[in-house]
Amino acid sequence: MLSFRRIRAAFAASAILAAAAFILTKNQDSSSGFRLLSVPAPDSTNPLDFGLGANRVGIAAVRAGLLDAGRKGTITGILAKRWSTSDDFKVWRFEFRSGLRFENGDPIRPSDLAESWFWLASRMREREDDTTVLADLEGYERPDAAGRFPGIEFDELGISLRFTHPQPALLSRLSDPQLALTHSRCRDSTEGRWRCEREAVSSGPYRIVRWTDHELELVLRQDFPSQFRHPNAFRRITVGDSDGFRIDSDAAVGVSAIPPRQPGLQFHGGASFTTGFAYCLSWTHPKSPCQSTRFRRVLRDRFYHHMERAGADFSRSFFPLAVSGIREPALGNGEGDSPVPGLQGPLRVETIHDLPGTPLRLKAGFSGAAKSLAIQLIEVPMESSRFSPQLKSGLDTYDYDVVFMSSSFNADDPESSIRSLFLSRDGARLADPSGRIRKALAKSPIDLPAIDAAISEDAVIWPVGTVSEGLWVRDEVDLSLLNPSAGALPLHWIGRRIY
Repeated sequence: MLSFRRIRAAFAASAILAAAAFILTKNQDSSSGFRLLSVPAPDSTNPLDFGLGANRVGIAAVRAGLLDAGRKGTITGILAKRWSTSDDFKVWRFEFRSGLRFENGDPIRPSDLAESWFWLASRMREREDDTTVLADLEGYERPDAAGRFPGIEFDELGISLRFTHPQPALLSRLSDPQLALTHSRCRDSTEGRWRCEREAVSSGPYRIVRWTDHELELVLRQDFPSQFRHPNAFRRITVGDSDGFRIDSDAAVGVSAIPPRQPGLQFHGGASFTTGFAYCLSWTHPKSPCQSTRFRRVLRDRFYHHMERAGADFSRSFFPLAVSGIREPALGNGEGDSPVPGLQGPLRVETIHDLPGTPLRLKAGFSGAAKSLAIQLIEVPMESSRFSPQLKSGLDTYDYDVVFMSSSFNADDPESSIRSLFLSRDGARLADPSGRIRKALAKSPIDLPAIDAAISEDAVIWPVGTVSEGLWVRDEVDLSLLNPSAGALPLHWIGRRIY
């Protein structure tokens, strides 16, 4: 599951439609190693920093989870050899596999995972982040002095979990790389610090052998059971940004809308989808052009109209039209070249970048809308230090009226991501002026069409399309074992094709 922790991605058209976020490139010995170029490079092993996709991808193969959903067609028990649940799905029991060890030889016991989760839960509470399944455990909000709570119990044979409400989809949620096993050497239980920013005691198929500002190098562990990885897994993987995007790539993680410049790669999608949107950051400010629902709708509809006049091709829905019940919303046509009484500028928009080759025309949309409404358009350079504090509503001043944002959703579990976007105290907590979105989120299952309709009517969020994320690959890369819906790219289930 991909939550919205790193909410301020470099969108501006390029974030949701980047030609590739990662590229796997041939080493000199292509039979044993792959080079994965990442922008940016991984910078931390701390599970709290997994909002950065490069860290999730780079570290996921270094840590073993209780379960692994990275393999196609099955939930694979890694630390757990078998599991069972109560009839109401509130109590789950996982029996541990014997013989597994950390790379330093320490045996892996149920207590190790329990303590790893207690530490993570404490840090999540400090951040007021309730996006992981740990937040649904009994006693999560009321830990003892050591950070433990009754929802997690363990003994020499396994671990038991007790939840406040049914968890029928627990197995896939437990495969989140953020919940994988960390070593006690890296966790400071007294002060809560993370001690291993660029190192790790591996509990998974790969181990870290080198880490610089630009490269992370992994080597396959020969002592880790081979049934928990691709049978022809690459012996060496380097994740880095030092050489830029190379031409002789074997595969690229990217989006369906834009093929890589290199010919001969085929797209395999399904891992997740990303929605890009313009966001009315200053909608609560009394002097903002975005202050009233009526004005926001006029601005949005004219923005859309002028994008389409410039040749843009996009969906106005927040969710893919392939999702059951989702339809293209019926909006105003945005036509007209006359000002609207009461709607005044200037309109401060994050600096607009149109990536060549994309179907969006953001600059044409905003400049055309501003001209037709006779208001001044001011582009303001994005600075994270200025942006992040302004995610809250009700501030006295805003540097931006409209910014560009994006969010990724797991194709199999979009509901967790939606809850995080609008309910989590960690990150943006997107606006819900009418309260209709939170009302729809209270239902089970979540009423996605109702949320889409509320987003359209409130007009704080202006969707500009969704794209499928996946892999562009050559024939030499074997993806036959890879689950296309895996929340992170599980490098240990990718290998070299055997002819």
